[in-house]
Amino acid sequence: MTQTEMATMLAGALDQVFGFEAQVENERKRAEIEEQKALMEARTEAVSLVSNWVQNICSARASKLIVEVQQFYNEASDKMWESLERSPSMPRMINFEERYAAFGTIGDREKLLERIDQTLNAAKDAIERAESLTQEQIQGALLEGVSEFHKEIEPLTQIKVRGIPTEQDEQRMAQQLASYLIKKFKKSHDAKEKRFASIQNVIESTFISSLTGDEAKSPLRDSEVEDFKRSLHGAKDHEDQTDDYVSAAVSAADAACDALFEQSKAYAGKPLIKSDLPDFQGEISVSREYDPKAVLAFYNEVRHSFETYKKCIMDNGVFSALPSTPRFGVTVSTHWFWRFEEMTNTQRKLDRIIPCTIEGADKDDLVQATERLHKLNEKPYLGLLESNIEPYVDAFWFGYKKLAEFTNGIIQIKASQLDSYLMKLKNKIYTDVSDLGYFLSDSQVDNLCKQIKKIPTE
Repeated sequence: MTQTEMATMLAGALDQVFGFEAQVENERKRAEIEEQKALMEARTEAVSLVSNWVQNICSARASKLIVEVQQFYNEASDKMWESLERSPSMPRMINFEERYAAFGTIGDREKLLERIDQTLNAAKDAIERAESLTQEQIQGALLEGVSEFHKEIEPLTQIKVRGIPTEQDEQRMAQQLASYLIKKFKKSHDAKEKRFASIQNVIESTFISSLTGDEAKSPLRDSEVEDFKRSLHGAKDHEDQTDDYVSAAVSAADAACDALFEQSKAYAGKPLIKSDLPDFQGEISVSREYDPKAVLAFYNEVRHSFETYKKCIMDNGVFSALPSTPRFGVTVSTHWFWRFEEMTNTQRKLDRIIPCTIEGADKDDLVQATERLHKLNEKPYLGLLESNIEPYVDAFWFGYKKLAEFTNGIIQIKASQLDSYLMKLKNKIYTDVSDLGYFLSDSQVDNLCKQIKKIPTE
């Protein structure tokens, strides 16, 4: 072997040795980078978990408070509408659609005819009341009802947050958070809402200080810390580094509890509602769509048709009681107080619920419907000798459907401004209560709920 060949071989061997060592060094560095990356991901994940827990517990408190307020608000609202419904100064609305749907479930013909007769009597009463009412009476009744409602919910503005959070509140928070971190440690989205920005900053800064060696107290027991550590990172070969991040996570959890505790202390004495509730300053439009006397004339034609209908049912049984092509829809209440603006849309609901087999009759106005039903009533009923009773049955249900349209449509109430006012009032109350509830302790929320429950009896 020549000297040149010897030199070449030696150079190759050295390259292999040093090349291998370089590869080993690169692998070691890559492993360290991956380890640091995994630990950083764990840190980020822990911060996200603590942040999510803060939002969850705050949301739960706000929800508990808003549910109590909703119940109070709904009871006051129901009281107002029920009072208006009973008021002699308000038009009476008949739930023709609901009654029609119920007729189809009655198997006794005498009971069926009794129920229909009661509905027709109610329609007559509604027509006569509509004739006697003035625009001023209806507007006055609505304004008085809303004023009474305002008085019912006004006590909400007098309620204030009582007391400051207790040590039990803080201990309970720490215990809840510890359990949450141990059981729920997994990948999650880091939701950062504006209202939690300050708490998020506390959590972030506490992680940093913990990683620099500051010792922080922990709401977790030693055994829980070990469980948390295993959840945070499973690498047993780097326990020292992992401990740093466990300590940071635990410290952040403790900081979150402290932040919530201090935050709720600052809200002691705050009002449940930020400002006074505004009074209604809008307008309510009341008008007559139909002449009550003309509707009463149509009612008399329906009564005539009903007398023939009764004979048909008594002679042929309850199975012939409905129109020849019955269709049942979803029962929809027509109580006027559920639909200020929908009082002009009676026809659309009737079309969906009550069938009409008389061609073109759905579009008849009051005059046309009266003339059509009058002609249908002129056809004599032959009793048991009648070979086809469908025309008489269909004629009555045509009259029933149009009576519903005209009776409930005599008085038109357009109260979009009142409807908007009530919606804004509701939104203001719910928004104020929800915003406040996010920043209170459990004991403060419980105390507010007790105050709300006492309002009706105070």
